[in-house]
Formats: sequence, structure tokens, C-alpha cells
Amino acid sequence: MGLTFALSQREFPRSFRFPALIERPDLTLRVSCRCGAVQIAAEAEFEARHCHCPQCRRYACSALASYVVVPKDCVSLPMLSSFAHSCEHEGAVDRLACGRCRSKIAAIPRSRDVVLLAAGSVQVMPTGLARRMREMPHDLSNAAPWFAGKRIGFERPARGSCACGACAFTARNLLPGELQHCYCTICQRASGGPFQTWMPCSSLTWERSDNLELVRTTGHGRRHQCTRCAAVLTIVYDSQPHTIWPAAGAVDDACLPSPDHPALYRQIHICCTTVPPWYVLPDDNLPRLRYAC
Repeated sequence: MGLTFALSQREFPRSFRFPALIERPDLTLRVSCRCGAVQIAAEAEFEARHCHCPQCRRYACSALASYVVVPKDCVSLPMLSSFAHSCEHEGAVDRLACGRCRSKIAAIPRSRDVVLLAAGSVQVMPTGLARRMREMPHDLSNAAPWFAGKRIGFERPARGSCACGACAFTARNLLPGELQHCYCTICQRASGGPFQTWMPCSSLTWERSDNLELVRTTGHGRRHQCTRCAAVLTIVYDSQPHTIWPAAGAVDDACLPSPDHPALYRQIHICCTTVPPWYVLPDDNLPRLRYAC
């Protein structure tokens, strides 16, 4: 009885897939970065999209990027840090982030007059749009090998980098444990999507670090970030001095070659109290922790 109660306080049922929607009568969408320097409001006919293309995944350092598509003349963007990049579906894009906290804000396609607002930085969303986003299918043709609960193994050191390539690492001595899909609001804004995924290792070497900075992002941890493309590449917890957590979304797919390899990672969803209301967790029967542990 006591154990069952303790687990119920720590975990959501494995059938939990999305939080209840808060009904909002207005049609205004509001975006803000983590430090508060960027505040954007838009009111329009919104479209939405999940993108699993390799370019968006590497920029987000996550399994996917999620966008709210707004006509360009319906949104006013402040001056932001800009990075020229690409998307498999949009072609050339300019990616915008907060220059202070590296929150992802938007991607602007050069081929059409729309703005792709990063859904992970949307703090207020019209109810109808959130419902439509819950129903959106995922195009898994380019999905990360570990997306949606697939078990993975490593046959070699895990090598990864940011989107611009200025920061690159090799993670060795991958620790037994789990890939943690984290839905905290920091990870949402850092990726521009619903979550980031973290993997533990005891040895990480920076092969390139010209634009690398280590920034305190919480009272208990810091993150390595690229100052050029706004990638958030690792978490380093104060309580784990011999462990570093690189972002699985920054790791080259070639380093995750076999779902049948014996060195398997289990997977888990954490910080599920802050799953965004527009996202549906996969029906994967993985544990869903309310908080980080």
C-alpha cells in the first residue's frame, strides 16, 4: 500500500499522454524566451507542424522541432540572434533565437512569406490550435532512431555537434542508465519543441569549442551552449561532478546504429507535469515521472 502510494506521487500512469486543456476564449498566441527579453504576440489563422528532418533535429538538439506557422505580416519580430540554416521541407531558412538565454524563437523561410514560431517557446496558445496540434501526425521517415520509445545501443563512442559545427564532442564511457526525455520549460525553450533528451556519460571531450560557453541555467545545473547557432548541447549537474549529460539530439545518427545491440538504453519521460498542452506523448508504455526524479 505504501509503495503504491509513493509511486503514484512520483509517476503519472503510463497511460498518461497529454494534460487537460485550459479553455482560452481569445485567439492570441504569445511567445516569450526564458530570460524575458523576447515577447511576441500574434493573432492569425494558425497552422502547425512537427518536423523530424535532420537539419531541424540538429538545430533543436532534440528528436523534433515543432512550429506554429504565422503569416509574416501578422507578427512583429524584435532584433534577434540569427543563424542561416536549412530545413528539408522549407529550404533555406533564417533561424532566430534570444541572444541572451538561447531560447529558440522562430525560423523564417526565404521562399515564402511566413514565420515558423518555435512552439516550445509559446507560453499562451489558443485552445483550438492546441487541439489541432494534438491531432497532427508525425512524419517519421527521418525520425531520430530513439524517438517514440525505440530501444537503442551504442557500438562506438557517441560523436555529436551543434548545427553550425563550431562545437563538437565525443562522449565516451557511456553510463548504464536511461535516455531521459525531459519536458521542463527550460528544455522546451532550448529546443523550440516539446522536450529534449539526455544521456549520461562519464567522459566527454570537446573536439571543437570555438563558440562554446558553459552557462548556469538553474540553481542545480549548467548547460553547454553554442553562442553562434544557439544549440544547447549538455547538462552538467552540481550533484553529479563525474557525470555529464549530452543531448541525444546532437549525436550523429550513425553512432546509434542498431536497435538490437546488447548495450541497450532504457528510456523514460521526466518532468511530465509541464508537458505542453499541445503535445501528445507517444503510446510507448514508458514510465512518466512527474518531476526530474
